[in-house]
Amino acid sequence: MNTINIQVETRGSYEEAELSNSRNTHSKLARPEFRNTCDALLVTLLEDGNRRHAQVMARLADPDVLRRFFIRSTIENVRRIDLMRKINPLVCVKAAALDPLLCKKWGLYAADEGLHSRMFARDLHTLGIGDDVIYATPQLFSTELLCGYLYHTLEEEGPMAVVASGYYVESMARLTQPRWLDQIEAVLGASATRGSRAHLLLDAQDEHIDLAWNLSMRLVKTPEDERRFMEHIQKLHALLSAYVGEVFGAVLGEAGGASATATDLVHSVEAARSAS
Repeated sequence: MNTINIQVETRGSYEEAELSNSRNTHSKLARPEFRNTCDALLVTLLEDGNRRHAQVMARLADPDVLRRFFIRSTIENVRRIDLMRKINPLVCVKAAALDPLLCKKWGLYAADEGLHSRMFARDLHTLGIGDDVIYATPQLFSTELLCGYLYHTLEEEGPMAVVASGYYVESMARLTQPRWLDQIEAVLGASATRGSRAHLLLDAQDEHIDLAWNLSMRLVKTPEDERRFMEHIQKLHALLSAYVGEVFGAVLGEAGGASATATDLVHSVEAARSAS
């Protein structure tokens, strides 16, 4: 018991994770027409993914499969947030000389986000999954690909892809998480989603979608920038689709692994380009 307390305290407390210093302070939305275009793209991408994964997602009707999927995907969420805690500060380094306001606001947002892994870890702890299991679980190949893409674009292009990932992740959470958590609670109980619910509430109260959007638009100045921003969104979604498929493969014990991830990536990018 003492070991668990030490681990939680070292990585940050639940209460500290729920404190916020990154509220949206913008008085209006930047580029609202382009926002409508990007929001519509997200819906199209999500609908395509739901169709492609419909057969395997039907397996979630089995309570045991649902529980294992929730645990494995939540473990990966914790690990991904911890990895992003290393990537996000690099945006500030890139923006420091060019856009001090972006540097400041992204820094505050990223600092808060970096502790949100504790919210998701709280749900795992409730289900009896300790930090020892969370951090001993090998990361998925799709997670490695995501990190590689973000590091590569930071070095070769600048911070647009990383900042775009903020808008993408916040938007996808709003589109998918409420219904997903309802499904989880029906099987595992409300205590199993306390951290995830707190995370959604915090994002809504602080208007993180609009915050991430407005920060993204500080990097979008030209039609070519708009095209590249949408391309980042498409690729980020392809990586998410690959992640979902990989988690299902791990949970169901089915073969595929990296090859299945690659197939998801190719299909998702092609579908995204057709949609745009």
